[in-house]
Amino acid sequence: MIPQVTPDPPDAIAHVVATLGHMPAATLDMVPRGEVVDYACADADATLRIWQLLDPLIDKWGLRDTYNTDIEVIPLLVGIQQTGVVVDTEYFKQLSHEWQSDMSRTRHRIQKLVGYYVNPASSKQVANLLFEKLGLPPVKLTKGKTGESTDDKVLEQLRMTTNHPVIPLLQHHRELDKLDGTYAEPLSKVDSPDGRVRMEMRYTRTDTGRLSSSKPR
Repeated sequence: MIPQVTPDPPDAIAHVVATLGHMPAATLDMVPRGEVVDYACADADATLRIWQLLDPLIDKWGLRDTYNTDIEVIPLLVGIQQTGVVVDTEYFKQLSHEWQSDMSRTRHRIQKLVGYYVNPASSKQVANLLFEKLGLPPVKLTKGKTGESTDDKVLEQLRMTTNHPVIPLLQHHRELDKLDGTYAEPLSKVDSPDGRVRMEMRYTRTDTGRLSSSKPR
């Protein structure tokens, strides 16, 4: 029989943090030297073993030139990570303000068009508007068949098949919301001493071969 675990109250973590402070981020200098040596050796050994298995496949699949090109890119990416990228925070603050104002006007236009307020960022409210209030034909169910999907492909198909004027407004708001939340709003808050943002550069995480980045600081 699996024992039942009573979850902590919602404010338990906040109470602990308020009492004891945030837990420090663990780094290797906090680990006993012997354990660090064992870990580093095991890491290097595992890497060598994997390389011995995978390297012959590079030639077998005719990817040696691609591999060499990727290896040559590494020093460039390391340089970008260390140097950082200059960010014009004032520009992004203004851009974020413009996009948020545009989104506000778009929400007002949607409300005026359908007769009540709808949050375009809420999939549930958008689904209720499209398929309950307006009676548009559902395109596909969400995962688990919990309701009608309102993802980008669904909205585009509805735009093409129904030509309802609210669809382009929802698409416009969604596009601005994504751009603002991904780029303008975060970049407007860069507060490094030299005005540069530094991040981890990655070139193996996207199917299209584009660079991606994470952990901006």
